[in-house]
Amino acid sequence: MKRKIFSILLLMSFSLLFIACESKVKLNDNNVRTAKSIINTVDSYLDGKMDAKEAHDNIEIEYDNIDENDENSVESTLFSSNTLSITIELSSMSYDGSGDVETIKNCRNEIAELIGQKKYK
Repeated sequence: MKRKIFSILLLMSFSLLFIACESKVKLNDNNVRTAKSIINTVDSYLDGKMDAKEAHDNIEIEYDNIDENDENSVESTLFSSNTLSITIELSSMSYDGSGDVETIKNCRNEIAELIGQKKYK
């Protein structure tokens, strides 16, 4: 009897360990690729390697690649809305300089969190 209880507890422990070690990626493969591209573009902009207009144009193209039918609908909606926010801020930045860099960083970091990447410095 003790052996059976021990076996059940051991099995439950392994199950919990497996769940705790589950991947941090919360998007499908297509959206992960798109998110990485968007993050790279935003990082290039924030690092001064790309101007706001070029970053906006690149992200606008990537926005069309977002799979909104991802089975992780809450996360894909969050990804889509953060990408749209970045696009709006970059558009404002390139038009009249009124865009907010902190909003761009925050949205970038939320996207990074969805795919298990590090936050921007």
